[in-house]
Amino acid sequence: IIFRCDDNSGGLTSYMALVGTTPAVTIQQDVKLTATKKLYLDGGSGTYLVESSNDVLDIYAGGTNMLRIEESGTDYVQVFDNTKFVVGTGKDLQIYHDGSNNYIDSITSDQDLFIRVNDGGSQINAIQIDASDNGSVFMKNDNQFLYIGAGNDIAIGHNGTNSIFNNNTGTLQI
Repeated sequence: IIFRCDDNSGGLTSYMALVGTTPAVTIQQDVKLTATKKLYLDGGSGTYLVESSNDVLDIYAGGTNMLRIEESGTDYVQVFDNTKFVVGTGKDLQIYHDGSNNYIDSITSDQDLFIRVNDGGSQINAIQIDASDNGSVFMKNDNQFLYIGAGNDIAIGHNGTNSIFNNNTGTLQI
């Protein structure tokens, strides 16, 4: 069954087809929903897409708002409190906010966490948190320093030969 309508130029335009050989509905034109109406994906229950307000798209699963995409001058892709953004087949890396604190969890046993940067074309591991060594933090690059204080008041590092501890501001009290 093909649904067609006058195309305003004397011809007919197909809009939708019900295909009996493959139980499917084929939509051949744009689908427009009235603002704030829902597009249900589970027969009309708790999984749907909705433009909840102007230029704000919410995605619900199981009746819970899981994701918001917002264009409002500053564009956002937002997940809500206690909703985890996960990466990996085993959901190995999880990033979330519980309403009070922020978390980055590496949940698979003995997987290190690396913070990598590109400085002038060279990709380096700036920081490594070693899961096999009680959460030790490594900065494995020569001439890399850890600075503490708003004015880089203390610097700790290694230049390839020597270990360096600089007290750049004030009095060093031990």
